[in-house]
This record gives sequence, C-alpha cells and structure tokens, in this order.
Amino acid sequence: AISVGADKLGLKAITLVHKTADKNLIERTASFSAYVLVVNAEYSTVNDIANKISNFDDKLASRIAWVNTNLRPLYGAGPKTIGFEIVEQLGWKAPKHIVHPLAAGLSFWQIYNALTEFKDLGLLPNLETAIHAVQPSRCNPFVRGWEKYKKSGKFELERVENVTSIAETLCVGRAVNADQCFDVLKK
Repeated sequence: AISVGADKLGLKAITLVHKTADKNLIERTASFSAYVLVVNAEYSTVNDIANKISNFDDKLASRIAWVNTNLRPLYGAGPKTIGFEIVEQLGWKAPKHIVHPLAAGLSFWQIYNALTEFKDLGLLPNLETAIHAVQPSRCNPFVRGWEKYKKSGKFELERVENVTSIAETLCVGRAVNADQCFDVLKK
C-alpha cells in the first residue's frame, strides 16, 4: 500500500523486507516503482535495522516518512479502525471474545484500544470483551512471556531466533508492542 501511494504521488518508496518474504509480494511492490531491499535476516532484525537507519541522522529522518517508526501512530490507526468496525457491525455491542494472531502486537492492542474508547465515550454500555493472543508454536515470544508471567508473576519477553511458520506474516521474533499487549491481557 505504501508503494502504491508513493507511486501515485510521484514519490519514491524504499521497502525493507526479510529474507523469506513472499516473492510475489516483492514483485508487486517493485512494480509500483519502489526500491525493494531484501535483508538477509528475519522480520524483527529488519525492523531493528529500519529503526537504526531512521534514527541515524535527524535531518534525513525528518525528510523521510518511516512507516514503522515516525509514522507509527498513523500506521496504528488502521487496526484501531477494525475495533470500531467490529462494534458497529455487531449493532453497537462488543463481542465476548476476540481471538487475534499476534506478530509485533500493534493491531492486537489497537483493536482493544478502540473498544475501550467506545466505552469511555458512552457508545458501549460495558466492555466485557476478552481478547486472546495466538502465535505459531515456532514463533511465539509473546505467548512464552505470558506463560512465564502466569507462573512467576513477572512478564519477560525473550526474542525468538530462527522463526518459522507457514503463517509467514506472524514470524516476528520480538513483539515490539509487547508491553501494550500485556496490559490488555491483564484486564
């Protein structure tokens, strides 16, 4: 989507992708005049590299829209909208349960944040929704941290190396929004 938008505006987009990114996705992204850089690493490392690049030079960083860093609040608005739409489509009621796949965690906590805002605005009489995080067994840093918390009372997130799953978009070895997700699950 970023590449399409940049192309329509006559801007250049640079997309960093991890080594196992879907080849068709790379080709589609490049077809919109984007530069696609394949990094020989998994998603979390690529995200770390993007953060380092975006913080390298303040003058440069201010001239580049980094979707995962300096535009993160806008990036998170999409998942929050999903939370609003869930309530609207259920006749202005919140569901009892939401099961959500968790990668970096942004959409997980933003969906719940939307429900909370509707309750705070009086658009939901009460909020009794339990949201459940799921992750692939070979890439589950958040689930592992949650299980440790249930046993010890301390939430610790460990990075998972060599992540693999058929659900490729969930292969994130470090959930950067883990703290916000943890707060949601404690409610």
